[in-house]
Order: sequence, then C-alpha cells, then structure tokens
Amino acid sequence: MATDGSRPIAVTLRAEDWGALMDVMDNATSMAVEEGDPHNIVPVAKRVREAASAGLYETDERQLPLDQLTSVELSASDWRYAVLTLAVWAEAGEGNVPWLDPESTESDPDGTVERELIAGITAQLPEGTLGADGS
Repeated sequence: MATDGSRPIAVTLRAEDWGALMDVMDNATSMAVEEGDPHNIVPVAKRVREAASAGLYETDERQLPLDQLTSVELSASDWRYAVLTLAVWAEAGEGNVPWLDPESTESDPDGTVERELIAGITAQLPEGTLGADGS
C-alpha cells in the first residue's frame, strides 16, 4: 500500500529516542543554515524536530521519563526526510568523527543510535512510505 503523504503517520518510540532525533535535526538545520539552505530543508527539519520534541516533553519545561513510549505524527515526506537524515548521520558516525570523545555517553561515534532509530521508525511506516528503495 503506497502512502500518498496526505494523512499523518504515527510512530511510537521512547522519549529518549525522540531526544536523539531532535539532536540530529538540530545538526541538520545548523549545517543547512551555514550552507545557505540550498535545498530548503530547514522548514522540514524544524517540523520533524517539533514533532520529536512533542514526544520528549510533557510540557515546555517538563521532560517525560526517557523510557516512556510516546507517539508522534508526521507526513510521509517528513518521515522520509527524517530517515534519510538519520542515515547520513549514521554514515558520518561510522567515519569515527575525530572531535567526538569515544568515552563520552553524550556522543555516538559509530552511528549506532541513528541506525537503531532508522530501524525503529521504518518498522512502523506503511509499505511504500520511503519510496522504491525503502519500505
């Protein structure tokens, strides 16, 4: 069943995962702004980040427990962008980015977090959401 993108698609992840997706979207937005946003991705990244934020925070000031499952909805095209961006960051992580401290719990130098997020998201997307090359 192909997804036309008009209906939002809900995905359920742990609050901690939504926080990781927020971080990736922050990085993607920063890089796009530095480059003048030639592909006009800032609005998409901001939508994905706002949805991820809703999955992490109960209120503006109160974060949910990190292991709490929450669902957020995005369009098929926004999910495609999120998955593709996660894939880019996972690949970058595999390159052993030198400025990341491998001992730090804050960093993901090998892209594991991104790959786990991709698996968690794509397992819940309807068939055809990612196009011909994905699910």
